[in-house]
Amino acid sequence: MALALALLGPRWVPAQPPVREHPAAVVRERALLDAYLRIGRTSAGPRATAATYRGLYSTRVPNPFPALIREGSRLAMTDDQLDTLAVSSRNFMRAADTIWMAVGRELDALPVRYDLDTAWALVSAGYTALIDRVITMVESVKRQFSAEQMALLPPASARLLDTVCLRSLHPTGAPTGRIGGAGALGLGRPGC
Repeated sequence: MALALALLGPRWVPAQPPVREHPAAVVRERALLDAYLRIGRTSAGPRATAATYRGLYSTRVPNPFPALIREGSRLAMTDDQLDTLAVSSRNFMRAADTIWMAVGRELDALPVRYDLDTAWALVSAGYTALIDRVITMVESVKRQFSAEQMALLPPASARLLDTVCLRSLHPTGAPTGRIGGAGALGLGRPGC
Protein backbone atom coordinates (compact mmCIF):
# COMPACT_ATOMS: atom_id res chain seq x y z
CA MET A 1 0.00 0.00 0.00
CA ALA A 2 3.01 2.28 0.38
CA LEU A 3 3.28 2.34 -3.41
CA ALA A 4 -0.38 3.29 -3.71
CA LEU A 5 0.11 6.25 -1.39
CA ALA A 6 3.32 7.24 -3.16
CA LEU A 7 1.57 7.20 -6.53
CA LEU A 8 -1.39 9.17 -5.28
CA GLY A 9 0.72 11.73 -3.45
CA PRO A 10 0.44 13.07 0.08
CA ARG A 11 -2.43 15.47 -0.64
CA TRP A 12 -4.51 13.19 -2.84
CA VAL A 13 -8.22 13.89 -2.60
CA PRO A 14 -10.74 12.17 -4.87
CA ALA A 15 -11.85 14.57 -7.60
CA GLN A 16 -15.37 13.20 -7.50
CA PRO A 17 -17.40 11.15 -5.05
CA PRO A 18 -16.79 7.42 -5.31
CA VAL A 19 -19.02 5.66 -7.81
CA ARG A 20 -20.27 2.13 -7.57
CA GLU A 21 -18.00 -0.52 -8.95
CA HIS A 22 -18.74 -2.12 -12.28
CA PRO A 23 -18.64 -5.80 -11.32
CA ALA A 24 -17.92 -7.21 -14.78
CA ALA A 25 -14.93 -4.92 -15.36
CA VAL A 26 -13.47 -5.57 -11.93
CA VAL A 27 -13.99 -9.32 -12.21
CA ARG A 28 -12.38 -9.37 -15.66
CA GLU A 29 -9.41 -7.25 -14.59
CA ARG A 30 -8.85 -9.21 -11.38
CA ALA A 31 -9.04 -12.51 -13.26
CA LEU A 32 -6.44 -11.31 -15.77
CA LEU A 33 -4.17 -10.12 -12.97
CA ASP A 34 -4.58 -13.40 -11.10
CA ALA A 35 -3.73 -15.37 -14.24
CA TYR A 36 -0.51 -13.40 -14.74
CA LEU A 37 0.43 -13.70 -11.07
CA ARG A 38 -0.09 -17.49 -11.06
CA ILE A 39 2.30 -18.08 -13.98
CA GLY A 40 5.62 -19.16 -12.53
CA ARG A 41 4.22 -19.20 -8.99
CA THR A 42 1.58 -21.91 -8.92
CA SER A 43 1.47 -22.91 -12.59
CA ALA A 44 4.10 -23.80 -15.14
CA GLY A 45 5.84 -21.17 -17.20
CA PRO A 46 8.20 -18.28 -16.76
CA ARG A 47 7.18 -15.84 -14.04
CA ALA A 48 5.90 -12.48 -15.29
CA THR A 49 8.39 -9.67 -14.77
CA ALA A 50 7.88 -6.01 -13.93
CA ALA A 51 8.26 -5.23 -17.65
CA THR A 52 5.50 -7.74 -18.43
CA TYR A 53 3.09 -5.97 -16.11
CA ARG A 54 4.14 -2.57 -17.46
CA GLY A 55 3.39 -3.79 -20.99
CA LEU A 56 0.09 -5.28 -19.89
CA TYR A 57 -1.24 -2.10 -18.28
CA SER A 58 0.53 0.74 -20.13
CA THR A 59 -2.00 0.79 -22.98
CA ARG A 60 -5.11 0.52 -20.78
CA VAL A 61 -5.49 4.28 -20.47
CA PRO A 62 -5.26 5.88 -23.93
CA ASN A 63 -2.93 8.77 -24.69
CA PRO A 64 -5.37 11.52 -25.78
CA PHE A 65 -2.77 13.86 -27.27
CA PRO A 66 -1.85 12.21 -30.62
CA ALA A 67 -5.50 12.35 -31.72
CA LEU A 68 -5.52 16.08 -30.97
CA ILE A 69 -2.25 16.60 -32.85
CA ARG A 70 -3.84 14.99 -35.92
CA GLU A 71 -6.57 17.63 -35.76
CA GLY A 72 -3.97 20.43 -35.87
CA SER A 73 -4.48 21.68 -39.41
CA ARG A 74 -8.27 21.37 -39.30
CA LEU A 75 -8.40 23.44 -36.10
CA ALA A 76 -5.76 25.91 -37.29
CA MET A 77 -3.61 25.24 -34.24
CA THR A 78 -0.64 27.45 -33.61
CA ASP A 79 2.88 26.07 -33.32
CA ASP A 80 2.74 26.68 -29.57
CA GLN A 81 -0.44 24.62 -29.27
CA LEU A 82 1.05 21.76 -31.30
CA ASP A 83 4.25 21.89 -29.26
CA THR A 84 2.25 21.74 -26.05
CA LEU A 85 0.36 18.70 -27.32
CA ALA A 86 3.60 16.98 -28.36
CA VAL A 87 5.19 17.62 -24.97
CA SER A 88 2.02 16.47 -23.20
CA SER A 89 2.01 13.29 -25.26
CA ARG A 90 5.60 12.54 -24.29
CA ASN A 91 4.92 13.36 -20.64
CA PHE A 92 1.92 11.02 -20.71
CA MET A 93 4.09 8.17 -22.01
CA ARG A 94 6.71 8.85 -19.34
CA ALA A 95 4.06 8.93 -16.61
CA ALA A 96 2.49 5.69 -17.82
CA ASP A 97 5.89 3.98 -17.97
CA THR A 98 6.88 5.22 -14.52
CA ILE A 99 3.61 4.32 -12.84
CA TRP A 100 3.18 0.90 -14.41
CA MET A 101 6.84 -0.07 -13.95
CA ALA A 102 6.57 0.77 -10.23
CA VAL A 103 3.37 -1.28 -9.99
CA GLY A 104 5.05 -4.07 -11.97
CA ARG A 105 7.99 -4.19 -9.57
CA GLU A 106 5.61 -4.51 -6.63
CA LEU A 107 3.64 -7.26 -8.37
CA ASP A 108 6.84 -9.07 -9.35
CA ALA A 109 7.99 -8.99 -5.72
CA LEU A 110 4.83 -10.67 -4.41
CA PRO A 111 5.47 -14.05 -2.79
CA VAL A 112 4.29 -17.38 -4.16
CA ARG A 113 1.28 -17.22 -1.85
CA TYR A 114 0.12 -13.73 -2.75
CA ASP A 115 -3.03 -11.90 -1.71
CA LEU A 116 -5.07 -10.98 -4.79
CA ASP A 117 -6.72 -8.09 -2.94
CA THR A 118 -3.31 -6.55 -2.24
CA ALA A 119 -2.25 -7.03 -5.85
CA TRP A 120 -5.50 -5.51 -7.10
CA ALA A 121 -5.06 -2.54 -4.76
CA LEU A 122 -1.67 -1.87 -6.41
CA VAL A 123 -3.15 -2.03 -9.90
CA SER A 124 -6.13 0.11 -8.92
CA ALA A 125 -3.78 2.72 -7.42
CA GLY A 126 -1.84 2.69 -10.71
CA TYR A 127 -5.01 3.36 -12.68
CA THR A 128 -5.99 6.16 -10.31
CA ALA A 129 -2.56 7.79 -10.43
CA LEU A 130 -2.37 7.71 -14.23
CA ILE A 131 -5.92 8.89 -14.80
CA ASP A 132 -5.42 11.74 -12.32
CA ARG A 133 -2.21 12.71 -14.13
CA VAL A 134 -3.94 12.62 -17.53
CA ILE A 135 -6.82 14.75 -16.26
CA THR A 136 -4.35 17.33 -14.95
CA MET A 137 -2.59 17.40 -18.33
CA VAL A 138 -5.87 17.61 -20.26
CA GLU A 139 -7.12 20.51 -18.13
CA SER A 140 -3.90 22.38 -18.86
CA VAL A 141 -4.14 21.68 -22.60
CA LYS A 142 -7.83 22.66 -22.81
CA ARG A 143 -7.02 26.14 -21.48
CA GLN A 144 -4.88 26.75 -24.57
CA PHE A 145 -7.70 26.15 -27.03
CA SER A 146 -10.17 28.82 -28.05
CA ALA A 147 -13.91 28.20 -27.77
CA GLU A 148 -14.08 27.99 -31.58
CA GLN A 149 -11.38 25.33 -31.68
CA MET A 150 -13.10 23.31 -28.95
CA ALA A 151 -16.39 23.50 -30.87
CA LEU A 152 -14.69 22.18 -34.02
CA LEU A 153 -13.28 19.09 -32.31
CA PRO A 154 -14.84 15.88 -33.60
CA PRO A 155 -16.82 13.99 -30.94
CA ALA A 156 -14.21 11.24 -30.56
CA SER A 157 -11.48 13.80 -29.85
CA ALA A 158 -13.74 15.88 -27.60
CA ARG A 159 -14.43 12.79 -25.47
CA LEU A 160 -10.69 12.46 -24.88
CA LEU A 161 -10.81 15.89 -23.23
CA ASP A 162 -13.85 15.09 -21.08
CA THR A 163 -12.73 14.44 -17.50
CA VAL A 164 -15.80 12.33 -16.75
CA CYS A 165 -15.03 10.07 -19.72
CA LEU A 166 -11.39 9.84 -18.67
CA ARG A 167 -12.34 8.96 -15.09
CA SER A 168 -14.64 6.25 -16.38
CA LEU A 169 -11.63 4.37 -17.77
CA HIS A 170 -10.84 3.16 -14.25
CA PRO A 171 -12.34 -0.33 -13.90
CA THR A 172 -13.94 0.53 -10.56
CA GLY A 173 -15.47 3.78 -11.80
CA ALA A 174 -16.94 2.66 -15.07
CA PRO A 175 -20.70 2.28 -15.21
CA THR A 176 -21.17 1.26 -18.87
CA GLY A 177 -20.31 2.25 -22.41
CA ARG A 178 -17.03 2.85 -24.19
CA ILE A 179 -14.69 5.74 -24.90
CA GLY A 180 -14.48 6.24 -28.65
CA GLY A 181 -12.61 3.05 -29.44
CA ALA A 182 -9.60 4.24 -27.46
CA GLY A 183 -9.79 2.28 -24.22
CA ALA A 184 -8.49 -1.26 -24.23
CA LEU A 185 -10.88 -2.02 -21.39
CA GLY A 186 -13.95 -1.10 -23.40
CA LEU A 187 -15.19 0.94 -20.47
CA GLY A 188 -16.63 4.38 -20.01
CA ARG A 189 -19.87 6.10 -19.22
CA PRO A 190 -22.70 6.18 -21.76
CA GLY A 191 -21.75 8.58 -24.51
CA CYS A 192 -18.04 8.21 -23.88
